[in-house]
Amino acid sequence: SDEKDKCFQIGMNDYISKPFEPQVLHQKLSDFAPLNNTINIENKNHQVLKTKKMASLTLLQEHANGDQEYIAEVLTDCIHEFPSYMDELNKANEEGNWESVKYTAHKMKSPIALIGAEQIKDLLQTMEVNISNYKSIDQIPDQVSELNHQMEKLLLELKIEIKNIKATQHH
Repeated sequence: SDEKDKCFQIGMNDYISKPFEPQVLHQKLSDFAPLNNTINIENKNHQVLKTKKMASLTLLQEHANGDQEYIAEVLTDCIHEFPSYMDELNKANEEGNWESVKYTAHKMKSPIALIGAEQIKDLLQTMEVNISNYKSIDQIPDQVSELNHQMEKLLLELKIEIKNIKATQHH
């Protein structure tokens, strides 16, 4: 108790004594050093929801070497390009043109990997490999549907990221 009081008197934010429970330590660390893997998204009822990020942006940040304007430009390009890729993919899927689905999925993998959207990259990879091996073709329509859903979330997230970058540049 004396140690704890001394710590708070000299300006500490919190205190944990030994032996400690790992979950207590984790919670205290999370409180003071939150991981940057969630994003706030406002729903139709104007409620702010915290959701896991689709994109990590780690690779893009390494390429950008701290240039936030460059990151915003790349994300803007993605926002403009991804819907046309999805249009191609949806059209090919509707026509049952699996080679075109495979080609478009392949084309999308590089920009998706650059922004660190691993879940989407994995889905694109699965589609591409399955079509190449003529395996699980009957699952492609469901995978395309899932991809549409994930891309919708990703595009919203990228718009928020750009807004955040621009907000920090003006301060």
